[in-house]
Amino acid sequence: MSTFVSGLWLTLAVFLALVFIIVLLLAVHRIAGRKQILFDEWEDLRPDPEERVAQSVGSMVRHRLGTIQQLQERSVERVEVAYALDIPTFAQGLDVGVEMLGDVQMGSTPAVITALIVFIVQAFPFLSGRSRMNGSIHLHGTSRRLQANLVHYRHPVTGARCSRLWEVTTDPADDATLAQDADELAYRIYLDLLGDEVFKSWRCFREFCVGLAHHINYIDLGQDSERDQAADHYRAALAMERGNVIVSYNLGVLLYLHYESTDSNSAALELFRAAISAQNVDLRARADAAMANALVTRVHRFAGGSP
Repeated sequence: MSTFVSGLWLTLAVFLALVFIIVLLLAVHRIAGRKQILFDEWEDLRPDPEERVAQSVGSMVRHRLGTIQQLQERSVERVEVAYALDIPTFAQGLDVGVEMLGDVQMGSTPAVITALIVFIVQAFPFLSGRSRMNGSIHLHGTSRRLQANLVHYRHPVTGARCSRLWEVTTDPADDATLAQDADELAYRIYLDLLGDEVFKSWRCFREFCVGLAHHINYIDLGQDSERDQAADHYRAALAMERGNVIVSYNLGVLLYLHYESTDSNSAALELFRAAISAQNVDLRARADAAMANALVTRVHRFAGGSP
């Protein structure tokens, strides 16, 4: 009898321990996944659907989102290891931002526990902390619409769950512009999820991202061609949004650290003055420090107005 009772208690203890582990893993899975987005397959809802086209568009959107995210991570890495403040920035704050995932990663837990977690999450979707994004292609007359839908999205400020919808419409519809439309959709999505209200248009954000990629390449490789392309794209972004403090700061850093002449130094100082108007404290502090360094350089390196 005592052996039976002991075995019963042991079975109960193992069962409770298993339940505890599953609940703990679900909690970790939910907390860690608050900023993560899972991508579902795209659908072609046009009268004559083409599955491969929908898959290609979905892949292009995911690829561009991943490229922008990698650019942000490269920028954040330089912020973390830099000893000086005169480095380019991706956003006003230094948050890593949202995570873009292609599929569910359950980790290295035992197969039985993983299977149980997958079953529970599928049976009770509200237990999953991750948002999901799906997309579709529509045709209305001669107008084609790419539509991306984000569900179970957790608002970064309020923490409330909500849904987001993005659309890109082309009229007349032309498959030759699908890649361009997918690119626009990705920049719109990332800019909205970033939550940085400095950028007013996705076009300015795109020019800035391209410029920042060349800027970081210039830091890593030291090639003048990378610096020139970074400056060109930054200037193109400022032509769209002259008051953009992030673009102003990055272009100022690029011009100031080139140590070319008093003209580039003066241009950098003007850009830093514009960046000082930023609402974000971190960016204002970095712009202040960069301006101070540029002023010191102006006195000691370009004394008398000679480079």
